[in-house]
Amino acid sequence: MKFKIDALIGFLVIVLSSLILVVLIPTIPHDILQTGRASLSPKFFPTFIGITMMVFGFILIIVSYLAPSVGKESVLKIGKKELLRVFLVTFTGLFYVILIYLMSYLIPTVVVLAFLLWLYGENRWAVIFPLTIGVSLAMFYLFGRVLMLMMPQGILF
Repeated sequence: MKFKIDALIGFLVIVLSSLILVVLIPTIPHDILQTGRASLSPKFFPTFIGITMMVFGFILIIVSYLAPSVGKESVLKIGKKELLRVFLVTFTGLFYVILIYLMSYLIPTVVVLAFLLWLYGENRWAVIFPLTIGVSLAMFYLFGRVLMLMMPQGILF
C-alpha cells in the first residue's frame, strides 16, 4: 500500500483533537465567570471543536484511500502570491487577537473583516463596509444576547 500524505495529516488531526479533548479541556474550570443566568459551559465550544476535528480527521483518512491517485503533474502548486496570502491571513489573525484584547470585539472585527475582504479581491467599499459592520453586529448580538456568552472586554475601552 502506498503512503498517503492526506492519511498522515488526518492522523495528525486526530491526535491533535485527542489532546484537546483529553488534556486541554479538563483544565478549564467549570465555574469560570458564573453570571447567575443560564448559559453554556466554557467547555462546550472547545469540546465541539475537538470532536468536529476528530470526525474530519477520520473522513480525511477514509477519503485519502478511496480517492483515485493523481499524478504529480496534476497537483496544484502553491505560488508566491498564495503563500504571501497565507502569511498575511496568519499574521492578521494574530493581530486580531491583540486588537480584541486592547479594544473589545466590534472595532477590530470590522477592521479585520474589511482587510480580509479587500485582500481576497473585493474592491467595492460600498459592499465591504455594510457587510463587515452587519456581520460584526450580528455576531455580537448572536453570541452576546442569544447564546449569552461574554464578549471580550478591551482594556482600553
